[in-house]
Amino acid sequence: MSRDRSIPQGPAPKQMTIEMSAAGHGIRYHSETQFSGGRTISADYTAEYDGKPVIVLSARGMLLPVSLKRTAPRVVVATYTSVFQIAADKPQSDFRERSSQ
Repeated sequence: MSRDRSIPQGPAPKQMTIEMSAAGHGIRYHSETQFSGGRTISADYTAEYDGKPVIVLSARGMLLPVSLKRTAPRVVVATYTSVFQIAADKPQSDFRERSSQ
């Protein structure tokens, strides 16, 4: 991994759709990603902004755990860990919650 942990390694996806909705004091996340060559993967989790890790699930099993922390009214930092070490740490600015109503 590069020194700048906010830049993932490997080829970029061909297409990615992310859906987020309010869930308690956090969010419910779902994504569908398509890579060149036709391989696809989905990911789902529900997490609060308390910094506690939650498991990310896909049809293939568990993915890297993620924890969320709100650092400003419209900024959320999502931290993914691998073997209990931070694998990615990227601020998500201009995050807008949508009510599930």
